[in-house]
Amino acid sequence: MSNAPTDETPPRKSTTSELPGTAQQTPASTQSRPTIKALVRSHYALMYRYAYRLSSNVNDAEDLVQQCFLAAQEKLHQLRDPQAARAWLFQILRSRYARLCRRKRPTVASDADLEMQGVPAETVDSGAIDPELLQLRLNELKEEYRIALLMYYFEEKSYDEISQELD
Repeated sequence: MSNAPTDETPPRKSTTSELPGTAQQTPASTQSRPTIKALVRSHYALMYRYAYRLSSNVNDAEDLVQQCFLAAQEKLHQLRDPQAARAWLFQILRSRYARLCRRKRPTVASDADLEMQGVPAETVDSGAIDPELLQLRLNELKEEYRIALLMYYFEEKSYDEISQELD
């Protein structure tokens, strides 16, 4: 059950500092920052899915998400706008992924132990998205296209925003 307020939540009683004309505006830089626990609770699942789509590997995705939240904890004081936490976490995760790609060397397909007997020639369209097939298709894309596609669908960035961040 969610602790988020609903339409049925009764309004708070106003105090004298909240009466019209007496409320003080709090700048974004002094608003209370979310705790790392709150960030993990709110964004873990989305960050994991994004990391998995980027890396195509469960272990790498888990490592990336862990590194992302560790970096977020260490740099939480740099988060200026709590409303931008999601975008901030995506940026950290993308940066960690780029670092991982620089360190990783590609495996030559001829060196991999592949078992092709269990792979079907075609899949049946059931109307739902098959996560494994989706990942296979994402893996076929060049990395630059895959990152742009994931930024569009996961981060909900516009084409202009994607272009600016990837330049």
